[in-house]
Amino acid sequence: MRNQDVKTLLSIQGDSEVFAKIAKEPTNCDVFIKSSIKVARDGKFDGLNLQWLYPSTFGEMKDFETLLNLWRKVVAEDATNLCLPELLLVATLSNVPYFIHNIQYPVQAIKQKFNWVNVISYDFYTPSSSNNAIGPSLAFNNPRDNTLFAQFGIQSWIQALSKLSHKQIVFGIPFHGWAWKLANSHQHQVFFKADGAAQGDNILPNGQIYYYNVIHFIDNNQAEVESFDKNALGYFATNIAADDAVSTFTNSAKSNW
Repeated sequence: MRNQDVKTLLSIQGDSEVFAKIAKEPTNCDVFIKSSIKVARDGKFDGLNLQWLYPSTFGEMKDFETLLNLWRKVVAEDATNLCLPELLLVATLSNVPYFIHNIQYPVQAIKQKFNWVNVISYDFYTPSSSNNAIGPSLAFNNPRDNTLFAQFGIQSWIQALSKLSHKQIVFGIPFHGWAWKLANSHQHQVFFKADGAAQGDNILPNGQIYYYNVIHFIDNNQAEVESFDKNALGYFATNIAADDAVSTFTNSAKSNW
């Protein structure tokens, strides 16, 4: 029997260039919206999750607003025509309600049109964005930066969506980690020096390592699990290869290894 309290979403992800082309042209926008609703209905989903990562110009933010307004309108029409409940509309958004301080999400439209928002409260530090130093991917707090952490982002969205229930803001937790090659194998704490992404089995070229491979990494390398980091709210694992003194450092959202 289906659990009526569980809601399933059809998640549609794309980079800024893809969604910008869709949202900018009315014909493309119409086709995208109607096809997404059809796929969601055919698959018995309860709703749709838009992951536009990320609208980053004034024009893209305006097109984002146009897209979500039209999407809600067509979703309502679809529900009326089929005599069914409206599909849920959800958006996955950046950690803060703006791309840069003067390019902001259309907060009023988000409050009115989306059922809730998923906030990407992770990937603050990766080997790509922090090539020379290890950083916490899931930084709930951050003593090194007064904006680059999850708590700041959530508070910013709560303030921006002042009339939106806190229950409608979903805090994102990653099920992946990142691996760095250490500059000094004996220094492997947060913010110590690194030499780009680590390489190894089950580690992607950009240093990303999925949750289940973090477990394999620990087991296969007898990696040492560091103490729980109270700022990042995460654990870290280190492996030092005896033959070449190279160390890898991994961060994961797993609460207990």
